[in-house]
Amino acid sequence: MNFFRLFLFTSIFANILFVTLGSSKEQLFYDAVRLESSGDYENAISNYKEALSQAASANLHGNLANLYYLTNDYGRSILHYQKALLLEQDNRDFRSNLAYVRKMAKVGTSNNNSLELNGFTHNFWKGCLGSFFWTGLLIICYLFFRRIRNKTLILTSFCWIAGNLIFVFLIFHSTEQMDLTNRKVVALNPVNLSENNSSANIQLRKFAAKSSSANTSVRTGETLIVERTQSGELQKHKSQDSKNWLLVSTLDKRREGWVIEEEIGWLSRN
Repeated sequence: MNFFRLFLFTSIFANILFVTLGSSKEQLFYDAVRLESSGDYENAISNYKEALSQAASANLHGNLANLYYLTNDYGRSILHYQKALLLEQDNRDFRSNLAYVRKMAKVGTSNNNSLELNGFTHNFWKGCLGSFFWTGLLIICYLFFRRIRNKTLILTSFCWIAGNLIFVFLIFHSTEQMDLTNRKVVALNPVNLSENNSSANIQLRKFAAKSSSANTSVRTGETLIVERTQSGELQKHKSQDSKNWLLVSTLDKRREGWVIEEEIGWLSRN
């Protein structure tokens, strides 16, 4: 009986918490829409960001990207359009808006000419490999015990091996793509809502220190990759002033340097 009461209390509390959080997110969204329509972009942005901290959605990122564009913060606009596309890859509005903002920011496309797999994850390809492997193996065993012609058995075995190799390649490639996405960042001006954000350059320094001279620079809104160490960890450093530094490079690997974490936005994080 005590166990039943505990279970009932826990269920009721969980439902109340779920409804409260859902209502809070919806209220933040409606408040943000109201503030946006009244022209109070700064507070609307704050509401959208708080709603995103509770649960991510493509529309929230898209609305936030629109507001950042209206405030001339092209870097953050590009960042959130890309976040929205990670959640809804086939959304044409997000794609066209992203292309337009990139044109305004003069950063071009972030396409690195890699093979696209329509958003299928490595877990999906692993499932396909498992199904194909066991189905093919059963078919080969059936043909062998039924003493089907050697030609048919050899051809089936060859197709089975080739199919397995293709799925292994797809798993490897999708895993690489996921890792690349997790290391993608967008160059941002650390000064929020600045009129100069649309034309600002972010310095890529030779060393992880503000006193270091610039190795090169990138435009706000440009997509970068955080480099890894030989052991596979992210290349980062904490300076004496407690600033977190990251070693980044452009997608074509032609420019590389250190940036403060405040100067970039992570594509894979809210």
